[in-house]
Amino acid sequence: METTKIIEKAFCYFSPVGKGIIPFPVDTIRHFEINKDELMFSKLQEITDKAEKLCEITIKFVSNGSKQQNETRDMFIKLLREKQLNNGLPIIEWLSKNTDKSSKCGLVFILIGKNGEKKFILIARYPSEEGIILQKEDKVEIIQDVFLKNSHRYKLAYFEDESLQNGLWKGIAIDKQLNDTVSSKLISDYWIKNFLRCELELTEVQGNKILGKTLRKLLNDDTTTPEDKEEINEIASAIRLNNGKSESISDFLTGKSISDKNKERILNALPTRAVAEQVFTFNSEIFKGEYALKAMYLDNGAIVMAPTDSFDDVFSTEIVNLETKEITISTNGIVKKEAIKTK
Repeated sequence: METTKIIEKAFCYFSPVGKGIIPFPVDTIRHFEINKDELMFSKLQEITDKAEKLCEITIKFVSNGSKQQNETRDMFIKLLREKQLNNGLPIIEWLSKNTDKSSKCGLVFILIGKNGEKKFILIARYPSEEGIILQKEDKVEIIQDVFLKNSHRYKLAYFEDESLQNGLWKGIAIDKQLNDTVSSKLISDYWIKNFLRCELELTEVQGNKILGKTLRKLLNDDTTTPEDKEEINEIASAIRLNNGKSESISDFLTGKSISDKNKERILNALPTRAVAEQVFTFNSEIFKGEYALKAMYLDNGAIVMAPTDSFDDVFSTEIVNLETKEITISTNGIVKKEAIKTK
């Protein structure tokens, strides 16, 4: 039975850009608590309930040298134990000191609560507009404006454990605040590595699912050309030959017949660029669960579909008119089932 997460405290902070700024303007960190009767509290509860679905990668705190200690984890535990708004200020200060001018100032929520016997902390950062913060005084208006404008662009990390003494070393995270342009190489590394002081821990299931989702997303992107789709499908087919082998996505793509442009698109579409360097075991069955079928939609209303890794074996495609790009598709097989589906 799934346990409902209960938010005990919801804190909100405005995190300025502070990397390289000395002395750091601590007084610019505006902060306040969100009450349970406010609209934002229910929205934050929805995010908390979906944390496991939103976050795609597992992370773990990195110990400080030979000591079993991590300064970001220490700040999280202090906040979980004392549950005071001001105890979140060192966390936001550290985040701001790792935020450079390529990122806007941020709207940061820190949520602490219980999930059954476990205690949890969730921290989410949304990009904000300085104008919204400065022009309005009502805190509820501010956070709703910023949140609703950027609700699909965020960084999020979630940790839970029964023990705060020896636990809370592993969590989950996602970065949806990346630049959306395909050509962008400004992939922020500061969220997981610098701010959280964590490293990725990619499992076999996570690695294959992430790769499958990434390729499927690019395949269905309106900006992906037919030539690009052909390259992406070739990469997907090559995963079958890589089944059982352990390597990173970056190493897997190296040497494959793929343009530099599409290689960068794949790497940039991952949850974070660091995922590309994590070694995991390739599993074609898990991968196919996320990248299962290739479909062609023809202008005459026909839909041609087959498993992605065998599409070119199932169908023969012949170009009959180079100018109009008209093609003829043929296949041979025994009818096993017929169905009529409504739209």
